[in-house]
Amino acid sequence: MIRKFLKKVFNKLTVKNYRDQLLYEQKVTRTVIHHLYEQLFLENPVLVVRQVKMFLPLFYVDHIQKIIFQSREFYEIKTLAFLQLHFKQFHHVVDIGSNIGNHMLYYCSHLSAKTVICFEPNTFNRNTLTKNVSLNYLEKIVTVYPFAVGAENGKGVQSEFSLGNTGMNRVDKLNTEPIGTSDIIEIRSLDSFNLQQIDFIKIDVEGFEADVLQGASATILRCKPVLMIEVFENSRQQIDSLMTGYGYKKLITLEDYNSIYVSA
Repeated sequence: MIRKFLKKVFNKLTVKNYRDQLLYEQKVTRTVIHHLYEQLFLENPVLVVRQVKMFLPLFYVDHIQKIIFQSREFYEIKTLAFLQLHFKQFHHVVDIGSNIGNHMLYYCSHLSAKTVICFEPNTFNRNTLTKNVSLNYLEKIVTVYPFAVGAENGKGVQSEFSLGNTGMNRVDKLNTEPIGTSDIIEIRSLDSFNLQQIDFIKIDVEGFEADVLQGASATILRCKPVLMIEVFENSRQQIDSLMTGYGYKKLITLEDYNSIYVSA
């Protein structure tokens, strides 16, 4: 009787010890894998978001990349999901101020884009953008131009670029011939590209919106695309007036600044 009792106790202790040891080893293994993942990610910071690869070299400091990394979701997903829900698809897209390509990747993966023309004048952003194009094998769909877009062809200079917020980069026109060329970029009007088929235009240019629209009038009147423009309070009246002149009405403003305009 005592022997059976002791054997039973021994078996229970043995099973418990084995289970505890197994749980401990699993915890250690998960920790090791997590550290390895962190190390590998730092060496090659590519995150998979909804089966889309995103290169995020500044995930630890840049406003946009940090949000993508922490949320494991597209930046401005509320706006992007609204486009998908209400417009279903945009086959031909122009993305003015593409940054690292967050929106471009969504157009290609969720809105059935067949062509996306990206304009990104900042070299650092553009290098990340082209990396995201190649990571997702989108070279036949996406064209990347190093130009800023404005009212007319000319020269400009970038200002307010920061690694802490790469999306704040803006362009100022140069009205005189520049001295030196290190920070000079080309400005092209959208109309100069003579695009014949455009379903959607996104404009995110940090205060340069009116110039972009003035240089895109023929394209907008010809193609009648849906437009999404980042508009802040100090320029809202001017942009609304321009869009009304093109025969457009504001459909909605999302996330306080993404205004969507449709042909009236």
